[in-house]
Amino acid sequence: MGFWSPDSNVGFYCPTPVQTLPLIYYVEALCVLAALQHCCAFMTPHQKLLIYTDNTNIVNIFSSLRCRPEFNNIIKHAVSKRVESQVDVRVLHIPGDMNSVADAISRAEFDRARTLAANLSIPTLSILDFPPPLPTNKTNFTTPPHTSLGAIKK
Repeated sequence: MGFWSPDSNVGFYCPTPVQTLPLIYYVEALCVLAALQHCCAFMTPHQKLLIYTDNTNIVNIFSSLRCRPEFNNIIKHAVSKRVESQVDVRVLHIPGDMNSVADAISRAEFDRARTLAANLSIPTLSILDFPPPLPTNKTNFTTPPHTSLGAIKK
């Protein structure tokens, strides 16, 4: 999993836990939570945070806060982080072809990510490791459910 901050020229990478590999929605939601958790640690109250993802299902989950029960712990943790930090967070869709740097980082293709960032006139991109989000309760985010995942339709 990976995310990046174009403003600070830093990308973040965490190997995807093996047991989550077939469940892309879960991994993508976990990555949005990781980005939110990372950014909120450096932001002051009432600042605005915009997180882009190329997965519309994840946008729907974080926008509506409606999801299948399997996502509840991720969403609850995200809401707690938003309330605690008092940061206004939005998760928006970005087309996949405009999300190429984050995609390369998430696939551990760091040289490709640096090349793509340079093509966007972004100076040297640093890539750092990050730990997966840590829950505030005993739930283990890296052990996903065994059912299908996604936003609940209205």
